[in-house]
Amino acid sequence: MHYLVENTHIERLDNTHWKILGIAIDITETQETEQRFQAAVQNVVDGFAIIDENGFFELFNPAAEHIFGYHSSEIVGQSIRVLMTEPHCDKTDNYIARFLTRSLRQGLIGQGTMVQGQRKDGTTFPMELSVGEFTANGRRLYTSVVRDLSDRMRDEREQAVLHRMREKIWAMETTSDIAQVLHALREGLVAIDISFDNCGINVVQPTSDPLVFMPYAIGSSGQQLKQLKGAETMETSEIFAQAWRERRPFYRRDLAVEDGTGERTRLNKAFGGAVRSVIDLPFAHGTFAVNSHLPDAYSERYIVSLQELAAVLEEAFNRNSDITTREQHYLELEREIKIRQQTEEDLKEALSAAEGANRAKTQFMANMSHEIRTPMNAVIGMTELTLETALDDSQREYLDLVKTSAHSLLQLIDDILDLSKIEAGKIELENIAFDLRKTVESSVSTLALHAREKNIELTCRIDEDVANVVLGDASRLQQVLLNLLSNAFKFTEQGAVTVTVHRQAIDPGQTILRFEVRDTGIGIPADKCEYIFESFTQVDASTTRRYGGTGLGLSICSQIAEMMSGRIEVESEVGRGSTFAFTAPFSLETPPGLKNQSFAESESSAPHKTGSKLQILVAEDNLHNQKVAIGLLKRRGHSVTVANDGQEVLDLTRKIVFDTVFMDLQMRAKDGLETTRELRLREQGTDHRLHIIGLTAHAMEGDRQRCLDAGMDNYVTKPIRQQELDLALTAAYSAAMAAKTHSPE
Repeated sequence: MHYLVENTHIERLDNTHWKILGIAIDITETQETEQRFQAAVQNVVDGFAIIDENGFFELFNPAAEHIFGYHSSEIVGQSIRVLMTEPHCDKTDNYIARFLTRSLRQGLIGQGTMVQGQRKDGTTFPMELSVGEFTANGRRLYTSVVRDLSDRMRDEREQAVLHRMREKIWAMETTSDIAQVLHALREGLVAIDISFDNCGINVVQPTSDPLVFMPYAIGSSGQQLKQLKGAETMETSEIFAQAWRERRPFYRRDLAVEDGTGERTRLNKAFGGAVRSVIDLPFAHGTFAVNSHLPDAYSERYIVSLQELAAVLEEAFNRNSDITTREQHYLELEREIKIRQQTEEDLKEALSAAEGANRAKTQFMANMSHEIRTPMNAVIGMTELTLETALDDSQREYLDLVKTSAHSLLQLIDDILDLSKIEAGKIELENIAFDLRKTVESSVSTLALHAREKNIELTCRIDEDVANVVLGDASRLQQVLLNLLSNAFKFTEQGAVTVTVHRQAIDPGQTILRFEVRDTGIGIPADKCEYIFESFTQVDASTTRRYGGTGLGLSICSQIAEMMSGRIEVESEVGRGSTFAFTAPFSLETPPGLKNQSFAESESSAPHKTGSKLQILVAEDNLHNQKVAIGLLKRRGHSVTVANDGQEVLDLTRKIVFDTVFMDLQMRAKDGLETTRELRLREQGTDHRLHIIGLTAHAMEGDRQRCLDAGMDNYVTKPIRQQELDLALTAAYSAAMAAKTHSPE
């Protein structure tokens, strides 16, 4: 176990006794997490580093040490410019920090980018850089993952060289002109950066026994060695011949050793210079030979490249002797190139279309969210304001149903907007304590009025052994129930709809519940039951024409049930009705300090007092939403001024000192984000900062961050939930009090 001791007080009692008081915090789990993280970082094959927001290294793993040639002790605490190429490596630390911030804002976060890096020895190399962002202890830090692309780019370069060699050799009428072939080989070796003194071709004499090779060679400078003294018709040793027959490289290293002195002398005489190593790469018509004055010139990586050159040479000997074959090859090559080009074009078009469709889908979702949430804000807001007036019991009951139904509709809207995230598995379930009975009964009561209108009996039965309070996601449970209930009423003309909840099993700490929605509707054919949980699927086209619907409801229910570790199923008989049932486990243990919530508690309409009257400016261009905001804020005792667009906000804030602004993101002429940026720019050099709360009907992923990036202090979505509004006002009040405390007398 590991503990962190804080606020220690040491008191001496006598010469041998001391009293120590303090707070000990168990940090065992934190240290274990840190150890696992360190183990992963130390063993990952890619270079990994952590950089602070000023561009200084805080961590540098062994893979990064290998890539750049620095030890971590040389890098940690240094600026990233030590690993950057010209012109950045000579810039100041402040310049690097600004450069880093600007680059990250331009989209470097979350995607791979190819850049040039610089090693300790001064050499540069291509690398793929991926940057992530996280916050720790209030500090913004960046992760950097580096992958050395040198080998991959060398492979690509070699493949391009081999392709050019093929074209050049195949263009020859015949390979009998060895000089042309040698020059092509030499150019290939130079292009792929393999060091050599001489290269050549040993052409095998097919009828010789023992095997005889006719050698031809060319120097690294391009000068052809027309006569190889002592090697013109070299009879091979059995080892060399066996290597050629088995088509394996024959590599003789360090010919300076005693047992190689004879061969080295002969090779030196033949090539007119020192030869310390020579390698022969076999192909069907002989060997491709390369030699060097270095004792061990060719690594395994170079041998692979040389084998590929030998393979090209074999193709040339096999195909270049026949002009017809060569022409046919050109036709095949041309066709392959056209097919590849067409494939690339098709892929580009498909990618462009997919990206366009994704952008269009995202924009459609955002627009639909805004267009639906704007009137929903007025519906819910006006309903809540009316509920706060004097009403008789019937009026209050009706308006409560309106409010509950509106919130249910809003939840369904959210689910439709999140459909793509549900399919991607990115929706996270809540795990809070809630009143199960009230959640189920609330779902059923939402459809009570509809049941009376259709003269259908609606009943709800929850077994006595079902727990009242469980842990789980109440909103997702209610969403499934509302979907199944809506389906039941849609396809039932007479009879009854019944909701039952049974305890199917109970284990230590959790209970498995079974929810059933039974109707006496039209039923589903047996061969269609397995398809109805697929997206956009209904029993047949006539069902859509008669009853409406998109076919999304059951698909969403099925996916949510799976996310809750449960399953959904259906039993149905045509003409007699259907029973939809889903099971899900719920925890029975309530975490310490967690308050059990019901809908009545979480959606309380009682206005919350912040403690003092605030001077509030509401920037909103929709008349109905203006009235909702004015009503909600005045009921809480605040003074409200309305601005119809961003320019009015800028004008009014010059004349009047406001405590806070509720800023709608989408306004005509000048939107909320642009207006906020101008306000923050105007505040520079002053001690005043206006508290700004973003107000939007989009509620899409990323909206909150866009608001904060523009300079806003908080963010509230439409329709406005009173609990969320009260939290925002409390924060605004605290900011106003702090500003008044620090303002000059």
